[in-house]
Amino acid sequence: MSYSRSRRGFTLIELLVVIAIIAILIGLLVPAVQKVRSAAARSQCQNNLKQIALAAMNYESTYKVLPPGILISPNATDANGGAYNFPPPLAGPYMGALAFLLPYIEQTAVYNQIPPAYFKFGTTQGAWAYNTGPYDFQVTGGVPAGSPANGTGILPAAKNVISTFLCPEDNAQNIAVTTGVLDAVSVPYASNVYADYVYDQPGFGREVGASNYIANGGYPQGVQAAGAVNAAGVAYTSLVGPYSMNSKTRITSIVDGTSNTIAFGETLGGNANPRNFRLSWMGAGMAHTAYGTPNPQTGWWMFGSNHTGIVNMAFCDGSVRSVTTGQASGSNTPFSYAGGMMDSVTVDFGSLGQ
Repeated sequence: MSYSRSRRGFTLIELLVVIAIIAILIGLLVPAVQKVRSAAARSQCQNNLKQIALAAMNYESTYKVLPPGILISPNATDANGGAYNFPPPLAGPYMGALAFLLPYIEQTAVYNQIPPAYFKFGTTQGAWAYNTGPYDFQVTGGVPAGSPANGTGILPAAKNVISTFLCPEDNAQNIAVTTGVLDAVSVPYASNVYADYVYDQPGFGREVGASNYIANGGYPQGVQAAGAVNAAGVAYTSLVGPYSMNSKTRITSIVDGTSNTIAFGETLGGNANPRNFRLSWMGAGMAHTAYGTPNPQTGWWMFGSNHTGIVNMAFCDGSVRSVTTGQASGSNTPFSYAGGMMDSVTVDFGSLGQ
């Protein structure tokens, strides 16, 4: 006796249904995974800021003052005559607050690579991005086609990549920029604030270690006339942040309270997209709360981030909180008052999204 056994497989329609179900499940899973990754990046970013804020407190315990926002000496001169940066008395050394904090974030080895003259108030040392040979083509002669040059001679220590200074939500170290790498932020000049940058080219700018964090300068000083007040009658000088040019701020000078005053915050270092600049940690001086938190970020002089809807801020007591993007610019805003250290204005932190 003979018999036959039939085998039944998937029909084409059944196979397509299964594929469609898998595609739907993947579509549901990917956003969930992305949310988890973004939450982890946000948490790591906040931890970075907390380490930086606590490092500043430890620095203050040692020296009885906070580090300067940016160090600029009237005696600084550049050994490299072809350097295209600010002339004396603004010729350097452009050391930002983060550089002073290196020993307090377990980066003593990097700190020891920097000659002490770069940290000395009143130093004759010129800019850290222009005074270490070999210099780029502007000085050595013969500019190859398509190779910009501005006399750059990068201090080798500045090329260290420090993870504590990088937000994992951004790609600051490797992102392509259309203009250059900022080596000095912010420089008060001609009643305004400026930055200096070096070209993003191999060996003379591209390798410089990046930063997503910068000190709070509050309302930029020198922009308004002496004795001027804002619309609420608050003196512009009282809106200065804990970190400014050559500042030596004592904790007791933060009369608004350390828990009410921003110390450090996030920045992309330039326009969000396309990125025109990125920030170096060695030249990470100060950004200014007077310019708000536009979304997306539209300038190197302001705070901003790649997180969705928020910018992380560390306060002078070491706490870290998030501020919503879209904070208004100006001198009479909650964000500007949170940046000022002695304006005596009570800030509604609920309006900042906290």
